[in-house]
Amino acid sequence: MKVLGLDVGGANTKIAFLKYSENKIQSLKTKSKYFPIWKAPKKLPKILVELSKPFKGEYTGVTLTAELSDIFPNKCEGVLSVLKAIAQVFDREKTRIIDVNGNLLSFEQAIKDPLSVAAANWQATVQMIKETMPSGILVDIGSTTTDIIPIKNGKATAYKTDFERLANYELVYTGLLRTSLSSITDKIIIDGKYVNVSAEFFAIAADIHLVLNNISPNDYTCDTPDNREKTKEASIRRLARVVCADLDQLTEGQIFQIAKYIYQMQVSKISEAISTIKLRDELNKVMVTGIGKDILGKVAAQKANISEILDMADLIGDEACKIAPAVGVALMVAKIESRS
Repeated sequence: MKVLGLDVGGANTKIAFLKYSENKIQSLKTKSKYFPIWKAPKKLPKILVELSKPFKGEYTGVTLTAELSDIFPNKCEGVLSVLKAIAQVFDREKTRIIDVNGNLLSFEQAIKDPLSVAAANWQATVQMIKETMPSGILVDIGSTTTDIIPIKNGKATAYKTDFERLANYELVYTGLLRTSLSSITDKIIIDGKYVNVSAEFFAIAADIHLVLNNISPNDYTCDTPDNREKTKEASIRRLARVVCADLDQLTEGQIFQIAKYIYQMQVSKISEAISTIKLRDELNKVMVTGIGKDILGKVAAQKANISEILDMADLIGDEACKIAPAVGVALMVAKIESRS
C-alpha cells in the first residue's frame, strides 16, 4: 500500500510518502517546504501539488496546525480553509484526518467538527512510538514550538488544545529557528554584566544557532528578520541589534557570549517543562524528535536529569524525524486501510 502523509503547518508544509506491506514500512520518502501561509493562503493547493507531484498514494493522511495563523479570523475557519485546499488536490473519499484523540476521521467528519482536528499533529507522532515507548515523554522540537507529551500505557495523556497544553507545560513556544529572542529571555550577560534585551524583532533562534555552529546556513530555512543574508556574519550583525548595538560597539567574542547565553536560556525553558511533566506524571524516559532533537531536546532532557533518552531516528531515520507527524499519520492510515 502507498500512502501520503501531510502535515500542514503555519510556516512549513511537509509530506511523507511510504510504501507499507507485511506490517512494516518498506520504503519512505520525505519532502518539506517553507511556506508561511499567512502571506498567501490561496497558494496552498499549488504548494500541495508541488510537494506531492512525484508521489502517487492510494490514501492520504492529514494533520494540520496552520489554522492558528492570524490570517484566519478563528481556528474553525482556518481548519476549513486548509481542508478546502486539500480537497482541491487529493481525493476526499480517500483522505483521513487525525483528531486530538488519536482517531482518524473521514473528510466529512472533520468538516462537521473542525476543532477536533486542530493542532493534533502530536497525536500522529505518539501513535508511531507508543509500542516502542509505552510510557514516557515525547519531546518534539520544530522550527517554532516544542511539544512535550506524556504517554502512559501506550496512550497520550496530554491535554487536548493548544491553550490547555500551554497552560500545563506540554506546549512550549520555542523552536530551533523562528523564535524571537526576546521571548526566550529579557536580559543577557556580556562580560559578566546583565544587559536588558530589546523587545524588537531583530534576531531569531536561527541566528544564535548559526553563530554557535549548531546549524548550517542551509538549515536556516525560514525568513530572516531583516530579509538579509543567511550567513554567520549577517547573524552576528542581527544579534548585536538585540542589545541595540552595532559591530563597532561589540566584538565577535561578545556576540558569541550573547548567543551562548540565549541558547542556555532556551534549553532551560524546555528543561523546565520536561521536569514539570516528569514530576507530575512520574515519568523518567524521553524520546526526542524534530529538527531540534539533538541541539535542544537531548540537552534539555539531560538537564532535567532524565534517566533514559531515546532518539526517534533509531526508528525512522534522521530525515523522517524532521517531519515526524507526517510520517506518523501516513503510517496510521496504512495500518488501518491495509486491514480493510
